[in-house]
Amino acid sequence: MKASRQIIVIGDSHSRSFGGSDYILNIFMGQGRVNNFTNKNQAKITEKRLLQIMSHFKKDDYFLLTFGEPDCRWNTYSSWNPQSVKNPTNKIINSISNFKKSILKIKSLYKNLIIYNVAPHTRDDQNATNQIWNKNISTFCEENDLFFCDIYDEVLKDLDSHLVELSGDRGIDPVHLGTSIQELVIKKLQITKKLEKIIMDSSSFEFNKRFKCFQLTL
Repeated sequence: MKASRQIIVIGDSHSRSFGGSDYILNIFMGQGRVNNFTNKNQAKITEKRLLQIMSHFKKDDYFLLTFGEPDCRWNTYSSWNPQSVKNPTNKIINSISNFKKSILKIKSLYKNLIIYNVAPHTRDDQNATNQIWNKNISTFCEENDLFFCDIYDEVLKDLDSHLVELSGDRGIDPVHLGTSIQELVIKKLQITKKLEKIIMDSSSFEFNKRFKCFQLTL
């Protein structure tokens, strides 16, 4: 990886796994329910938000984009609620198609894109959909000179150690991973040197102390 400045992670709630890293600057766009590619209209809204955030950085910066889990969830269960009946006509391919179109548009403006996999978690039904997404996006990245950051197998080997413990007595978050995955990502990106820290524009971004991430204020 030839990055000289911090890697900029942007995405849904799974971007919060990257808080507190010297190598990574993470920006949380918001919930996956409103940042996804489940239909063409929603894809356009998500793409517009993403480009708005990226416009605050240099064209040659490195961006790691974390999307896809909400799409896999919706297309597995036909609902944001995983307790719902599984959808027998999984339409994740529609989400994948919308995502690809947005990425190609963004790639024409920002050349150094890294696409993060949809990581495994405790919902086996959805994990099968996650892997459909990952397989398709991996091939897409290979065909379009994009870096696909795939740590799926590494996480799966020791899944319990990467899951987030919820506050109080609510147990383990079944979907979101903790900051322990940062080491796996940094190794995958072959980052071996200290990176220049990016100074954020406080008039455009605010820091979320709870999740150690930035959020756009405009």
